[in-house]
Amino acid sequence: MRSGADRNFWGNDFINDPTFAVRRGEWICVELMVKLNDPSGERNGEQQFWIDGQSRERDGQIISHVGPGFPNGHWVWDSFHANPADPPFEGLRFRKDESLKINFLWLENYITGADRETKVWFDDVVVAKRYIGPIRMEGGEPRASRR
Repeated sequence: MRSGADRNFWGNDFINDPTFAVRRGEWICVELMVKLNDPSGERNGEQQFWIDGQSRERDGQIISHVGPGFPNGHWVWDSFHANPADPPFEGLRFRKDESLKINFLWLENYITGADRETKVWFDDVVVAKRYIGPIRMEGGEPRASRR
């Protein structure tokens, strides 16, 4: 994990896109894939996310999927900035010990210094070993778009 400019560790972010925002007051479907590095000491782990079944793309690259060799970009402290002209992403090393597995899911709403009440509602949480996609209702509408 890379540190922030203050030398503290707050987690790393991979989507630096000022146009990326979710709509307030609407349900959305958020999906996350984590592939542990194998063997445990290698940097071949991956992480990908989708919002309402869609990956995030910019400048011809899928920027919501990071792994060994993709996308191209550079680090600014703890933030990865995708740029096709930069070197490829080095990959993720989630673990150094083979016995460490994914065995926990923690849903969290973390906002530092909020000056008003903030809320996040979670519903229809699914854990799977393959891509599921947004839950659909009768008529084909994504459930995530229902109010």
